[in-house]
Amino acid sequence: MKRTVQKWCASVLGIAMVLSVALGFSLATSTMASATTPSWTGSWALNPADSAGLFAANSISCPSTGNCVAVGVSHSTLGSGSWTPFIDEETNGVWATVPVPLPNDAAPYSAGSVGNQLFTVTCVTPGNCVAVGTYKLANAVNSYAPLIVEETDGQWSSATTTLPSDAVNGYWDSLDSVTCKAVGVCVAVGFYNNGGTANEALITQGFHGVWTAVDPTPLPVYASPSDGHLDAFASVACGSLGCGAVGTFYDSSTGNSGWLLADTVNGSWENSPLTLPADAATGDNSQPDAGLSSMSCPATGFCTAVGQYDTESGVQAAVTVIGGGVAAPLPPDAATGTGPGDFLSSLQNVVCSSEANCTAVGSYQNGAGNSVPLIDIETNGQWAAVVAPLPSDAATGQQAFLTGIACSSFGNCVATGGYANAAGSLPLIDVETNGVWTNQAVTLPNGAGPGTGQDNVNGSTIYASASCSSQGTCVAIGYAYSTTTSQTLPMIVTETPAVTPVAPVVVTASTLAATGFNLVGAGVVGAMVTAFGVGCLWLVRYRRDEQFSTSTNEA
Repeated sequence: MKRTVQKWCASVLGIAMVLSVALGFSLATSTMASATTPSWTGSWALNPADSAGLFAANSISCPSTGNCVAVGVSHSTLGSGSWTPFIDEETNGVWATVPVPLPNDAAPYSAGSVGNQLFTVTCVTPGNCVAVGTYKLANAVNSYAPLIVEETDGQWSSATTTLPSDAVNGYWDSLDSVTCKAVGVCVAVGFYNNGGTANEALITQGFHGVWTAVDPTPLPVYASPSDGHLDAFASVACGSLGCGAVGTFYDSSTGNSGWLLADTVNGSWENSPLTLPADAATGDNSQPDAGLSSMSCPATGFCTAVGQYDTESGVQAAVTVIGGGVAAPLPPDAATGTGPGDFLSSLQNVVCSSEANCTAVGSYQNGAGNSVPLIDIETNGQWAAVVAPLPSDAATGQQAFLTGIACSSFGNCVATGGYANAAGSLPLIDVETNGVWTNQAVTLPNGAGPGTGQDNVNGSTIYASASCSSQGTCVAIGYAYSTTTSQTLPMIVTETPAVTPVAPVVVTASTLAATGFNLVGAGVVGAMVTAFGVGCLWLVRYRRDEQFSTSTNEA
């Protein structure tokens, strides 16, 4: 009597299907167990060696699961008012700090050297990223230049860019947004100073480490920043049809600001005038009148931008495509303002999965005078407002908002922001799964709790966006209030994907007996169910009579 021992570890469904086909017995399944929902767990961002505590976490990019880069600014050990940029990088699931390389003309760190920071990062593939911001120059007091740091095949280095011909050193220049069409082929935008009291919009293009500014920057003919007002780009994006950048310009002759858009036409950057909605206010001096904050260019179509504009009744959210803008749809409980400048709504961020299929987030004021989250979704060219879900403990009369959006595909997105309960401010994460939005709780890091405010000084929120390498595997970056140090510090929040348990298979003795097989042991049914449901099944096969005995030797 020779026997062979085989150990089978397989899914319930797989085993059930094989046995059912081979032996011809019927199966009964129990009620499906409840699926677990995704969970979000926060951990403190890592402090660089020269940091006295992280101050702001500004941006995160995850080109694949377990590979992310987060950037921001931290307090330096040199004392109050001294800031240093930081990079935290995750490689195959392990986070580490990365020393930030600065250009050769950067001022040595000293007490009071405010301004060295990174605002935005984008990664094309793991180990190939670009981050931008601003840094202090050594040759002038309070003079700052655009900061560009590039990662190529896992190695970080600094780069410098030319500036438009009318730029003057000794003032503040900065890059606020960056995107890359391929490794080493990128565009960054922000602003520079021409020696006056205001700033001009800036576009610079990088090609494998060499960065060159667009000169002159394409602006409307009536753009004329002055007296502290500025022209600036806030967001840049590239698609198959080219690149575009959006922001705000100022007209000193009228005292109004407007939508700023520049895009590439046959490889050259040009200004593209945008038509404001028909109900836009004209001739008033309230600020801001109109501005665009975010742009998305899907690979398959035209770009879409979001922002706000001023009407005779108040500031309203807006969405725009190349050519003109429309008022964003609002929920039925949206308030009506009393005059220009009253805040009513604003859209902060947009992601388009394809042409005419986009998701935008922001906030609006309801009839009770409270600021609440706003989600607008475009489906096949039609925009509609969605009521953003709030946690059950959200306090009435307190502000709640969404500022970040990331989507793995259309209908599967993560929106980030903040809300307040009775104890203070907390992070807000709303998740869309196959078109259905739910609110999901965030577990704060050890030693963190609700903040006493809703800003990056003393609140727990997620101002920066999330990054999703695939559905259910997103990472967000934001703030948590440290109850031990009484300050807000950056945290990284990781999503654990939802798990749907497989239903256990119930096999009856009668159905097995009908096949002609002899069962050994009175507890075979229970043993098989247990083995199929939770562990491995040992099959002992006897060649003499082809009988099978079963036992659950391993869980």
